[in-house]
Amino acid sequence: ARTIEFRPEKELQPATAYSVKFNLGKLVKTAPGQESFTFRMETIRPAYAMKEYGLRSLNGSNDQMELMGIIETSDVEKGEAVQQILEASLNGDALKINWNHRESERLHEFTISPVKRTNTASSLALSLDGASISANITSTSTLKVPAIGDFMVLKVSAVQDNESYVLVQFSDPVESSQD
Repeated sequence: ARTIEFRPEKELQPATAYSVKFNLGKLVKTAPGQESFTFRMETIRPAYAMKEYGLRSLNGSNDQMELMGIIETSDVEKGEAVQQILEASLNGDALKINWNHRESERLHEFTISPVKRTNTASSLALSLDGASISANITSTSTLKVPAIGDFMVLKVSAVQDNESYVLVQFSDPVESSQD
């Protein structure tokens, strides 16, 4: 079997249908009437999905937390463009977002750190806008950042990995010997 790979000379526009004429007769000898054929193809519509893994204590600290998550894109996107999708702020003040891009896998991991806890509860705002990758998707969400000394359950999720278990994330570190 032979494989023929089509590589456009320039990047194709997203979410666009193309009609392609392939002149097979220019590559190999063909039966009469089969020298060329036409087919349709469509490029992927830009999109993304964000998953956050919940706030957790930063290095066992009682006054600093971090939020980790991932943005998965529908097609390969440049890391710099994906970074423009997400903004984070704590009580209106912008927070730094660190990134680990795996562009060929369409995965872009992020960590928002540090998220400082104070004597009063605060709000971590996440704003998403896909314009930088031509995705018509926007959203906002808010996570409660507990006050220092407020011990609470932040997130409960079922995990099905090699083993199935329930993951419970608390606002403060828990000692392994603690009841």
